[in-house]
Amino acid sequence: MHNEVLPYKRETSIPMAVLSRGVEQLLISEIFTTLARFRPLHETLGDLTAAIREKLQVHYCAILLERAQMLLIEGSAGLSESYVEAINHNFPVYLQELEFNESPSSQAFRSGKIVIVEDTETDPEFVRWRALARQEHYRSLIVLPLSCHGRHIGTLNCYQLEPRHYTQIEIDALMLAATQVGIAIEIARLMEAQQMTIGRLEETTDELHEQRRLLERSAEIHTTLTQLVLTNQGIPAITAALARVVQSPVVVQDQFGHVLAQSGEMGAGGELAALSREALAARAAKMTDKDARAPFELPAMPRLGLAEARAVAPIIAGQHLLGYVSLLLPALPAPPLHLRALGHGATVLALELVKDRLAHEVELRVRHGFADDLIAGRYDDADQMRDRGRYLGHDLRGPFQVLVFDIDQFGHYVGQQRLSEADIDALRRRFFDALQGIARSSSPHALVAGRHDQLALILTNVGDASGDIPVAGVVTGANTAPRSAERVVAAARSRCAQMLPDLTISVGVGKIYPSLDQIRTSHAEAERSLRVIRRLGGRDKTLTYSDLGVMRLLFQVENASELLDFAMGRLRAVLVYDETHDGILMAALEAYLTANQSIHDAALALVLHPNTLRYRLRKIEDLLSTRLDDITHLLDLQLACMILRLL
Repeated sequence: MHNEVLPYKRETSIPMAVLSRGVEQLLISEIFTTLARFRPLHETLGDLTAAIREKLQVHYCAILLERAQMLLIEGSAGLSESYVEAINHNFPVYLQELEFNESPSSQAFRSGKIVIVEDTETDPEFVRWRALARQEHYRSLIVLPLSCHGRHIGTLNCYQLEPRHYTQIEIDALMLAATQVGIAIEIARLMEAQQMTIGRLEETTDELHEQRRLLERSAEIHTTLTQLVLTNQGIPAITAALARVVQSPVVVQDQFGHVLAQSGEMGAGGELAALSREALAARAAKMTDKDARAPFELPAMPRLGLAEARAVAPIIAGQHLLGYVSLLLPALPAPPLHLRALGHGATVLALELVKDRLAHEVELRVRHGFADDLIAGRYDDADQMRDRGRYLGHDLRGPFQVLVFDIDQFGHYVGQQRLSEADIDALRRRFFDALQGIARSSSPHALVAGRHDQLALILTNVGDASGDIPVAGVVTGANTAPRSAERVVAAARSRCAQMLPDLTISVGVGKIYPSLDQIRTSHAEAERSLRVIRRLGGRDKTLTYSDLGVMRLLFQVENASELLDFAMGRLRAVLVYDETHDGILMAALEAYLTANQSIHDAALALVLHPNTLRYRLRKIEDLLSTRLDDITHLLDLQLACMILRLL
């Protein structure tokens, strides 16, 4: 058991006057220094222990403070760093009550009484720390509790190199020092807390100033961009303004990845590519409904076509995604102003796109109505239609020619991609925009008619490649039509390849006619040509009515049942056989006819052995009771196959 504090007969080795004067100087010096200037708590504790060591003539001094039910050395003078480390980490002073071997420091803290170890070598309760004492070369210590506002906050430990018997005078002086140390610690803690509070307030003030600056700049950006919408400057001007604000290249794309506008930094000409679907899909997999409209960051993903980091904002109107606006980032994270500017840009671009769409829809209805009236012949006076055309900016001088464009297997593509109604409408609108761009670039301007995924292009004042025009209303035949139509079809295919990269188109071309009222006829011919392409399973094809050959005659037969009766009369036996044999005979016959009666070429087309094809052709001859080398029967069979394809 540690020694209790008792009155001793032996006189103190330190004169009382010296002790009193030392403590008094300690109080005046250290406490007022603490009040006068702020220092971190550990520095204050270090200064206090150094002063106690010097003024009260102890060899070592330490201040231990309570932290999480332990006493840790937070300030010391004379003690080695290894000793402090050992006490704080390897031999911690726990404050819970122990049945035996409790440390002098924890005993003083819990009891509020002074604990004295006169000789560390002989005190039986100090055995646990004896090795540490030997390492540090001290033989005695006195531990005084530190209190403030009626609660214990730690201990003041004083160490001597020799065994020591403390007198009451020494104990009183040390108690006075401990009392003032407790006050000084509390003052230092309050000062530290005050400085931390001041620091937090300064940080908060700086953040508020930054937020205010950001909001003011953000409002300026929003006003600037909105003004561009109000003055009908268009998407390219909005994109350029946004690039100037963030001083970084910007790209605007629709939901399918088609670039609507690009702008480089400060007019430097640097352009960004559109974001790939794969890069956007990688983001979408991590996105929640809550942040569907918020700007976001995309790190560089070279394998997905994203060479550098981007900040991206979706362009949304209502519940419909219209596209994306993105800007280049030199590094992540993106500056707050960039994200705010991008968000404002997306909002303004949504307004501009909706405005353009409404204007586009109005123009569609007006121009479509006029063009649809032309191809349907819904008018009584040709001169009035020409006047109406001039009002809309169209020169309706002949000759005229109609081309019908259709997206190949559009229904299959829609089902495969699981497109929404909004996406389907957007695709059709882009198809129309592609043809409308071709129509406006022609001279004179062409007209676009039709609906959905099949559109007609009405060419006026048709001439050949050199600009020659058929004279005096005389139709010059098939030689003139392809030269004019081919240029339009080639340009349309190129434009559609850019705006509809996953789709192809087929085109039916009508003949050239001199009169306005014959536009309807040219349109019907173009539709028939396109129908033949579809019946024959063609994709990415162009067919002119003049090239239909005998099929033109078949279209002249008004009673389709007569054609069907003719075909069935020639092929019924083969068709009945094929109902249970997967259509192998009809496939063999059509391949044979297409290959101009070449067994070798037809077998290659069907991926069959020539002998297998010969066997099937003989089976056809047996079923039809005819020979396939008879030119008359062969012509009948070819017509019958054509009719079945068409009907």
